[in-house]
Amino acid sequence: MEADTGSHVLVFPNLSPVEIDEIAPRGNEGEAALVQTGQGSDPFSVKDFQAGDNPRHIHWKSTAKRGKFMRREFSREQEPAVTIRVGAGPNDAADVLEERIERAASLSARFITEGYAVAVQCGSADVGLGRGRDHLLAILRELALCDVLRLDHATPAAGPDVSRVIEL
Repeated sequence: MEADTGSHVLVFPNLSPVEIDEIAPRGNEGEAALVQTGQGSDPFSVKDFQAGDNPRHIHWKSTAKRGKFMRREFSREQEPAVTIRVGAGPNDAADVLEERIERAASLSARFITEGYAVAVQCGSADVGLGRGRDHLLAILRELALCDVLRLDHATPAAGPDVSRVIEL
């Protein structure tokens, strides 16, 4: 079969089933309540009811006590997140690098399926935290184009939104 010489084909890394139990955050790691208000499930405080607030959040006991509508405010929960870093050693063979890229792609797909926010750093490529199918496609695209041997930027430390960093 002949291909038009003006066409480009991008081949994504192979995805394999992976177990994340050994590397996924355990217990409440990555799901701790932040000291901020948000859409969490744990009551944080009671505030005046404002137009646009959800009537289901009315705190009836405080409303009766104060004589005006009061609402419950909830703590925001930190959602689970992971950063996957792919690097190369000075003596790594091409097939070893390819395995690392495929492992990063497989882990990304599995973590996203499990509801994690995922970031990937591979050589000079850096895909920030995100979720969903479109984000996975962006990760796979960057991994397909990744030049692991080219390290143009210093690898930043995990930020406050990252519960786990996986080095490959």
